[in-house]
Amino acid sequence: MPPFSTEISDYKRNPMLVILCNGQPWGATYPTDPEFQFGKKKARMILAIRDLLDQFNRTEGQNADQIRHEIPSIPGLAEPLKIQGFAGFTNPNGHFIGQPYLQLEAGRTRLGIGVTRHRPCYTFGRLLRPSSTLE
Repeated sequence: MPPFSTEISDYKRNPMLVILCNGQPWGATYPTDPEFQFGKKKARMILAIRDLLDQFNRTEGQNADQIRHEIPSIPGLAEPLKIQGFAGFTNPNGHFIGQPYLQLEAGRTRLGIGVTRHRPCYTFGRLLRPSSTLE
């Protein structure tokens, strides 16, 4: 995976963490995935599954389709977090991509973390302390 970095942006006056590859927008390296950015809610979701991301990272997503978890309460989230793993997915063009990924869902907020996104998410989760509030 190419080196990644981050920059802070905003969306409707809310801070967003933008993940860059080789200092360029995510889509310059991964054209089928034009941007990778998230705000506080998705950041909390990522932090809540730090250990699962560690496992996903170590095994490169092997047996992802057997992952089914629910975290009933997370500080800063009103809804429980549901995590489901998949062995692959169908892209917007209708092609099946046989790469494992995790689907995170809290209420109407969803985040897919696959083989290209798991490394920056894993690193992000490790950089912040468990007690981080993301205020």
